[in-house]
Amino acid sequence: MLFDSEGFYEEDGQRGATIVHQHGVKSIFLYDFISGRAYDIEGHKCQKEELYEKGCNAYAVFIAELAGHSNVTSRCNYTLGPVAYLGDTNFTVRNIPVRKWQQCVFDGRTNITFLSTYYYAKSGIQAPGGTEVKDGENPIRFESRALNGVPQGQSGPRVGSMNTYDFTYYQPSIDDESVFLPPEGTFCPDWMRENKTMPQMPDQFTLSMLNIAQNAKSVNNIRLNFDYRNQLVSFIADTVNGTHFPPVATRQNRTLYRTVHDYNSGLAFTMPVDVWLMGGRKCAISAITNSSLDAAGTTEGNNSVVHLRHAASLFGLNRTGWVYVGMKNFTNMPCYVWANQRNGTTQQTVTEMYWLHEDWTTNVTSVLMGIMQYVTRTDGTTKEVYQTIVSDYNTFPFQWRTFDVDACLKNGTSTLITFNVKVDNGTEVIQRMSSFETGMRNAISTLIDTTPLRLTDILIAKGDSNNSKQIWMTVLEWPQNITGSVANATIQRTGAQLIQDLQSRFVNQDLKLNVSYAGKTKVVTLNHGSFQTGPDLVRPTTPVTPTGSTTPAPPGPPQPQIEEGYSGGSMAGLAIAMIIIGGVAGLVAGFLLWKRNTGIAYQIYD
Repeated sequence: MLFDSEGFYEEDGQRGATIVHQHGVKSIFLYDFISGRAYDIEGHKCQKEELYEKGCNAYAVFIAELAGHSNVTSRCNYTLGPVAYLGDTNFTVRNIPVRKWQQCVFDGRTNITFLSTYYYAKSGIQAPGGTEVKDGENPIRFESRALNGVPQGQSGPRVGSMNTYDFTYYQPSIDDESVFLPPEGTFCPDWMRENKTMPQMPDQFTLSMLNIAQNAKSVNNIRLNFDYRNQLVSFIADTVNGTHFPPVATRQNRTLYRTVHDYNSGLAFTMPVDVWLMGGRKCAISAITNSSLDAAGTTEGNNSVVHLRHAASLFGLNRTGWVYVGMKNFTNMPCYVWANQRNGTTQQTVTEMYWLHEDWTTNVTSVLMGIMQYVTRTDGTTKEVYQTIVSDYNTFPFQWRTFDVDACLKNGTSTLITFNVKVDNGTEVIQRMSSFETGMRNAISTLIDTTPLRLTDILIAKGDSNNSKQIWMTVLEWPQNITGSVANATIQRTGAQLIQDLQSRFVNQDLKLNVSYAGKTKVVTLNHGSFQTGPDLVRPTTPVTPTGSTTPAPPGPPQPQIEEGYSGGSMAGLAIAMIIIGGVAGLVAGFLLWKRNTGIAYQIYD
């Protein structure tokens, strides 16, 4: 029986790995010389074994001694006799001059004695890697011959049977320690001695995902913005299926779609990113379904309810059975890896999560680098491999336009309102204007129990003092005709009901409101009697700017840009005029030159 193999052994970590190629089949054997655990891996199937029973033989003892695993001999119940040096005269293996040793090895389990012969390259020989060989370092061949055998009818070596192992390459170091880990797409539980806890996603984050379905040859891009506190999620993707993970394989589109999931109301808004060039296409409004990666479905009574997943449960992170695999490189970056396996009736899926090593992060936040998903059929064949490369990961606060759906809601009616507030530091409000606007939107929407998407066009104007600000905002009406399962959507009150609710809360007395902005939560006072609304209310044109000055208020939607320049007729007239001017200038120049030439232009000689 012939086979090719690669062996990797480590003295410090007391680990080993053997890769065997036989009849076109690749098998991997992993060993832990300390715990005695071993795994036999073929394809994506991982079979757990016991090293110190099935893995014990004379060759294993030789390799263990070569790699410095001195405990293997005793664990395998082997006894080693003295080593006899047979010299180096006329000994060659594959035309390589060698030195030769022999040793008797007794197997206490089977009572069989083996004669082990060791061949090492002589000094001065160049190893395949280009390094010079030193005595006793480079093994060339190992032979094991049984001096006695097992009785007839039993499995085991017979008298005189011999196994020969030729070493064609040897290097006394390991370049890539991932060879001691289960290969990609293979789930081997309880392999690592160390048990690390996988990081969790924060409640607010942004990331971009490049998703590659290798067999389908499909590539999709997704930008994900997740805000658990405000129950909002937005996606920007080059496919209408961009809220699925992994994405449904579709033909690449040139149009980018933006989808906003509002779990305050249960509605999803999908539109092309460039809403001002939508043409005849309309914003699609539907109920959120539990097929989205951010949604989870539960049953309440007879109704199916969809709610926002916690960040810790995204991408299946809340599943049981995640195990720490070790360290591997992902896009050439060192990462900690965790793996999980799900078994179905027709397929199984192994998912690997790659988290960047802390030496490469700039803060204490763990950074997700990538996700690998291996889907195999029950017969072991590969169905699909999904690779997700994560980039632009951060936990910074969002700008409001991340979740803006005004293009979907402004087709209905809207109402302008205003009221006066007192803050503890008016200068800070001016300097952190965007953060204060977002904080006021979230605080007011929570107060009157509605989605913050309905409060838009917020403007901060001067009050009667530095710590007094006039707040202006528009309340949008909520759509009534919703496609999809309406049972998943929360009924929203009308704009008039929301305005009446807000006004009643501080009509006779001031209202204290907690507003989060500039990284802190502060108390803002809504002054009683300051609330105004109605058809005659006019939005001011001079909001307060971060420098404290006033500038004209921006219009609602941006208007198309008009490029100034010359028309076609103007350019033609200009060209004719330039020709005439050039001709006149040429005549004038010629006349002046003629006037300056007072002598004779030429002379005649006899």
